[in-house]
Amino acid sequence: MKKCIIYVILALIITNICSVTVLFDRTKDELAGNADWTIGYSPNWTGGYSEFGQALRDLGYNTQTLTGSNISSSDLQNVDVFVIPEPQESFSYSERTAILNFVDNGGGLFIIANHVGSDRSNNGWDSPRVYNESLNIESNFGFTFIDVGSLYVDPTTMFESPRGPITEGLSSVGMYAGSAIEVTGTDVVTNVYLRNFNESGMVSLEYGSGRVVAWGDSSPWDDGTGNSGNNLYDGWTDHDNAQWGLNVIAWLAGEGAPQVETNFANVNFPQEVAVGNPINVSCNISAVNANVTRAYLYWNTGSGFHPTSMTSSGTLFNVTIPAQEEATEVSFYIQAILSNNQYGYFPEGAPNELETIVVSPVSNYDDVEPIESIFSVYPNPCNLTEQDLKISTNKEQTIKIYDIKGRLIERLVVQNEKTFNKGDLSSKLNSGTYIFKSKDYVQKVSIIK
Repeated sequence: MKKCIIYVILALIITNICSVTVLFDRTKDELAGNADWTIGYSPNWTGGYSEFGQALRDLGYNTQTLTGSNISSSDLQNVDVFVIPEPQESFSYSERTAILNFVDNGGGLFIIANHVGSDRSNNGWDSPRVYNESLNIESNFGFTFIDVGSLYVDPTTMFESPRGPITEGLSSVGMYAGSAIEVTGTDVVTNVYLRNFNESGMVSLEYGSGRVVAWGDSSPWDDGTGNSGNNLYDGWTDHDNAQWGLNVIAWLAGEGAPQVETNFANVNFPQEVAVGNPINVSCNISAVNANVTRAYLYWNTGSGFHPTSMTSSGTLFNVTIPAQEEATEVSFYIQAILSNNQYGYFPEGAPNELETIVVSPVSNYDDVEPIESIFSVYPNPCNLTEQDLKISTNKEQTIKIYDIKGRLIERLVVQNEKTFNKGDLSSKLNSGTYIFKSKDYVQKVSIIK
């Protein structure tokens, strides 16, 4: 595991955690057949795990992709978490040795399989066989993937008790044609169960100085943005799948240490806000004998938690929840990560206890208090099949596009003016209302086709 180093450069003192690097494997034909378990980047978001990757980057993680045809020890240097999503080719002896040494020396390994028979490259190796036979997971880790058919459990609400960092804040998660796991080792913990409390779904363990998590289905973190022609399943927005994946990475990265008392002072958020208004939340966070290195706000309108990194200035932390298009209730909690890898929650008892903001309807959007405009989207409404969509700004800035459910659709860096020719965004924006949001301004835009 990489060590954090704090540098003092002249009079500028930067206090921060070192970046956690998450490496996604693409050496084992993870794009074979009807699959695309890769992370994409703006402006091309192709890759079924693109939302997963971007959510990690939003929280301050550094994401990378390992390409080529081989996994070596040098590839895993300076990596904190290694994600292997449904491999279609076996591991060589040297690759197995590199992976085991990586975990033994403090790395986190996320093993993702699929159902038995999911041999997408037709080479005789499906992902359960790859893990069972070429990584020797039973002898090395104490569990094995077993054949239960193409198992659908949508959703499961059966979790470990008491809850740990992997399952904290989860109400339900889904399996969409996967494998169960048979536990044979005494140190293996079942975090998520499937059809009953005798059938393990997700398991975890500590191995040497590192950690391992395994799960038998690739679809929960699939956002549906794979290669053209692939029939992918958008499980990222189902249940609490998104937060679940982020919890796993955080635990594998060494987080999830005990919760300690943390001081949340001057917590400021509206009890009620009008539809169409962004929701600002701020507070001062401090702790005894530790620095607060970062903080996240988790917000939920009923479709699962959206983790959002809070910006900081000294002890003051701020975040903006995107404007809601419909009357609803927004529940949220704040998690603070401390320099000793411990953490604290607001409100006390979160994530089982939440704060709530009421979003009230307004009869006329002119009733909403305006914000000084720093960008403009036009024409509005816009027919993307017939009209160019333009964005003009008075300064270079990043503009994010959300749908009415608060899901991030696109990120744009705009300087002065940016034009999207008719059809450019048609594949990403269906007919409906979208929220275009920068740091300081929000605009509703109607898209028609």
